[in-house]
Amino acid sequence: MSLYIHGTKKGINERIAAGEKVTGIDYSPRSSKMMDLKSVPNGTGIKFWLKKDFSGTPIAKSYGCVKGGKII
Repeated sequence: MSLYIHGTKKGINERIAAGEKVTGIDYSPRSSKMMDLKSVPNGTGIKFWLKKDFSGTPIAKSYGCVKGGKII
């Protein structure tokens, strides 16, 4: 599973530290679904994006991994 989150790694970690709800989109070949970051297991890959391509797919700018309630 790979989760796409709009923003930067630093910005998302600041939102997590502030106690805000952070959600991302899990794109799979058959469907996509919104997921809360707190519900994903450790080791889940995170792709950060700031803009989308011409067909609406997010363009990953940086990558991270969920570990211990934050993204490294």
